[in-house]
Amino acid sequence: MRWMAWRGRRWLWAGLVLSGLLLVLGSSAARAAAAPAKPAPSKPTPAASSEFPWVLFKGSDSTLAGSDEDWQRASSLAKSPSERFLWFRRDDREYLVRDLKSLSDADKLLKSVTKLLDEQRSLSDEESRLTSQQEQLATQQDELSGELTNVAEEITKVTTEMAKVAEEGDPNLEALQDELNQRTESLAVVQDQLASQQQEISTRRYDISRRQQEILGLLDEAMRSVRAEMARLIDRLLDQGKAEAVSAAAPPSAPTPARSQG
Repeated sequence: MRWMAWRGRRWLWAGLVLSGLLLVLGSSAARAAAAPAKPAPSKPTPAASSEFPWVLFKGSDSTLAGSDEDWQRASSLAKSPSERFLWFRRDDREYLVRDLKSLSDADKLLKSVTKLLDEQRSLSDEESRLTSQQEQLATQQDELSGELTNVAEEITKVTTEMAKVAEEGDPNLEALQDELNQRTESLAVVQDQLASQQQEISTRRYDISRRQQEILGLLDEAMRSVRAEMARLIDRLLDQGKAEAVSAAAPPSAPTPARSQG
């Protein structure tokens, strides 16, 4: 199973098997509006090890533990695009919670996770920018290398000509050689500066990669806690009668048998 952070129309894959929950953050209104116009993104892998699916809607954002079909079902029950509510399924029954205090409690459970995902998203954006910068620097370095090669060839030609007229000397050739040597030194300085920038970017990218690995580990731990805390919260909401039963959930469709070929 993979973890995903979803906001607007962009998907960010964490690419790690974690606590049996699938977390999706995103603009529910934009997602619902875009579905008919464009092919839907690949459906998330169901949280097979999760005891029950749930979706927390917070205005334009939503948090999901379950499948994309669960999200579609829950979003169809919204009274308005900006409505806040919690949907979950327990024992083949669907429930809605609209009590603001209960929704606030559910939101607090996710604070640590959303903070980590926001940091992960920020680091990924920074890494993309750094990659682009490195590509630009590499292009400049290639151009400088080519120019240095051309200058070296000109110096060789001038040196050869000066050798031919060594006894008499040629002021013009000497001046040209000095000019070429100065160009070489200037280009070498720029090349060193570009190499230094490349090294700084590489160091920063290494730091980003290390932090991203740390975040994945923290996410694993945080989501294990969220799964347990959310289960306890939903138990309490059911006991307190704050969860409104919606309908019996439709049983999952059976897989289509493969046709035999012959």
